[in-house]
Amino acid sequence: MRSCLFRTTRRFLALALFAVASPAFATEGETPKSDTAPNVWITSLTWDSANNQIWGTQAQGLLLRPGQVIRTTLDNPSAVTNVYETGASAWAVALIPEANSLLSVDYKGKLLRSDIATPNTTQAIEVPMRWSRVLLPVGDGKVIAGTEDGKLIEIHLPDGAVVAQWDAHTAAIHNIALSPDKTLLASCAGDGTIKIWNRSNNTEAKSLSYGKAAVWELAFTRDNAKLVTADADRRLNLFDIASGNLQMTLQMLPDWGTALSIHPTENVVAVGCMNGSAQFYDLNTFRRVGSWDGAGSGVWDLIFAPDGSKAFVATRKHGIVTIPADVWSGPLTTARAEAPSEVPPAP
Repeated sequence: MRSCLFRTTRRFLALALFAVASPAFATEGETPKSDTAPNVWITSLTWDSANNQIWGTQAQGLLLRPGQVIRTTLDNPSAVTNVYETGASAWAVALIPEANSLLSVDYKGKLLRSDIATPNTTQAIEVPMRWSRVLLPVGDGKVIAGTEDGKLIEIHLPDGAVVAQWDAHTAAIHNIALSPDKTLLASCAGDGTIKIWNRSNNTEAKSLSYGKAAVWELAFTRDNAKLVTADADRRLNLFDIASGNLQMTLQMLPDWGTALSIHPTENVVAVGCMNGSAQFYDLNTFRRVGSWDGAGSGVWDLIFAPDGSKAFVATRKHGIVTIPADVWSGPLTTARAEAPSEVPPAP
């Protein structure tokens, strides 16, 4: 426990020391300005398919300085518009179309909601909670937040009523994910545990773990059968959900894996690392099928475009950076062509 808490504390104390310059933004209604200067810390990204745009959050380096909710386009993600300001560093944003809601959370745990059509007019959602790194829409106008003190809180929008709350972990929750069939919820935390929850009643279905290192990221595979995780031991692990067992360690990463995303049409996972790289793995052949080092600074989020034609990276110092599909598409074709002829080594 002491080791996990040390890792978590070390990480966020280090973040608090990154004093970065305030970026030049367009205010709402103005022409977005291209932000090519360094020291633009984008902390999260989410895709808005209805409006063909990306929403994100930004911090100004020190965690208690004001942050921003931003938006940008698929074609020019480096040109961002400042939508509204948060009281402390903005940490996550969620889009809940069925509730006509855009929701953000900052480093103090402050929730701000706005109508999607008029996002610069916000209202506070009064939910007593500590810092939250993640907001996850789960359908029916609901979103789940994972908090610094290990709680999962389910909130209904647009009214902001808390419909469920439970103790999930003994340390800060770093990420949560919803299974493709929406029957399971997964959470991971600084205590090294991974929990699987039944969405029907929020009861614990399974607890997974490998060692005691803090688990930063997780994602369900497209077939609903596996869970990919990245931890502070730099492991990219693949768990079998039915058995609860570790199936394999896909690779030792070059640094902490701080972002995970599953390709929308291929069985490929992308992992962004604190050293500024992104690695791509084919879950059919269990091969790495791409490596990219163009972030220029630590990766904080990574999402694929809805058609899988590119990926977008949120960085600590260099804004939003695009990864072209040829980074992984060519190696993926080669890996799958070669896989049938591979023979395991003789004992």
